[in-house]
Amino acid sequence: MSNGKFDRLFDASFDAAFENAVEQPQDQTIVDHRPSWQKVRHRIAKQRSRTRMISRLSKLAIVAASILVGAAIFGNVRAVRAIEPMYATLMEYPSGIMGFIFGRDEDKDESNAKTLPPPDYFEGLDVEQVGDAVVAKVTREQASKLLSFRAPTFNYIPEGVSFKDVTIDFFNKRDRADQVRYNFENKQGVVMYFQLINAKYFPSFGYSGASEGVTVKSIKLSNATGILTTSGNRTYLEVFVDGVGISMSCPFPSEEVIRIYENMFK
Repeated sequence: MSNGKFDRLFDASFDAAFENAVEQPQDQTIVDHRPSWQKVRHRIAKQRSRTRMISRLSKLAIVAASILVGAAIFGNVRAVRAIEPMYATLMEYPSGIMGFIFGRDEDKDESNAKTLPPPDYFEGLDVEQVGDAVVAKVTREQASKLLSFRAPTFNYIPEGVSFKDVTIDFFNKRDRADQVRYNFENKQGVVMYFQLINAKYFPSFGYSGASEGVTVKSIKLSNATGILTTSGNRTYLEVFVDGVGISMSCPFPSEEVIRIYENMFK
């Protein structure tokens, strides 16, 4: 009998004897170590599984990094850059608004624009299309830069009256407003307004005539002749001077309204 055959027969006999001994009733004084071995085997299996997972993730990270490096070296450089070199321009618009404009050099080419740009004078303004006019809410300082005529300074306003707001109107796509309305109010919330228009584009204005409870008369002012109208507690003054039509509506006596007008441009 060869040594190899003997070894195989011996191993088979030993395994059979071991299995037979395991199946026999055991002495309770002998400790069975199989449960402890099963726990150890379970922990070893978990550790091996965790090690394999870490190894796989490490390989994936290496592959991803290799792809990015390859794209940066051999691919489109523009695709891997976060932002192209940029320029910044400080813009000051006719409305008085200032701000920085950022972009890329290639964006300066206007042929790439999808739509027509808005007029510069609309930048920074709260605008609304109303009929044929574009109406904008502005500050008094902005209005002075956007009107097609000299803006009033209001050097005299009665006590208890404060500035409320101002709106300007653009017509026929012109870059200067041809109409403006200044609103003031007193502590009771009563509004008085001053409306100025470029008479070149509004050839006529004025009160149509007297009616019951309303008086209309011509009045000589320092630089023009005006139409003074009184109705109840309100006084209206309309003047045409230097190509500008001025209309005022105030909750004051005529003497106070005339004083306001005489100090509008001083």
